[in-house]
Amino acid sequence: MIRSIIRGGICAIAALSIGASTQTLAIGDFVRQTFAHGVPFDEVARYPATDVQPQLIAMLASTSDRTAWPNVATVLGMIGDARVAASLIDFVQRGDGAVDVTEYNAKTNALFGLGYLLNRTRDQQVLVYLTAGLQPATWNDRVRWRSPFSESGDRRNLQLTLTAIRALGISGTEEAAAALGRVQTLDTAALDALSRRVMSATIKDALRANQQVRATGLPRYLSRSR
Repeated sequence: MIRSIIRGGICAIAALSIGASTQTLAIGDFVRQTFAHGVPFDEVARYPATDVQPQLIAMLASTSDRTAWPNVATVLGMIGDARVAASLIDFVQRGDGAVDVTEYNAKTNALFGLGYLLNRTRDQQVLVYLTAGLQPATWNDRVRWRSPFSESGDRRNLQLTLTAIRALGISGTEEAAAALGRVQTLDTAALDALSRRVMSATIKDALRANQQVRATGLPRYLSRSR
């Protein structure tokens, strides 16, 4: 009798533990975590976009949530709808003066997140924004903030262009692939030799990713990447 009670208690505790481990965190708690290998797409996909999107947009606008901004920007790109595009673009462009590493990472995550958004929504506004960003000089008219890694506006512009290239790659759309194909023929004489090589290699990687996303779908591609 006592053994039965003990076995029953152990089973009940085990069941509670399993339930707790599979319970979905509140979205605010989820994005405040640290992810060693990037935000996991399969976990993000559990959240209903219409329910969590307003809170995430609000967090991206709140300086009290700034430490979570990099994850918030990524999650919005992964599950947001077309209404998210304006919020992500505004976040990339807002501010002036030097930004710290956290905000810089959040801005580049927001820019890359537009690639996730394009994959799902096929939003032409996003496609046009990313395609125009393939020209480094374009960023002079879009942003006034300075990178924490360099005082040079040219270096900042190059990094943003490289991020736009990767975003078009992860989008997995034919239009994005065509834009990446065209950028290979752009005049890059203004860039130094190393920057040209980095840009060329990034375009090749992005085209490869674009093809794989089209072939397998974004969820499977991301699960393999992890």
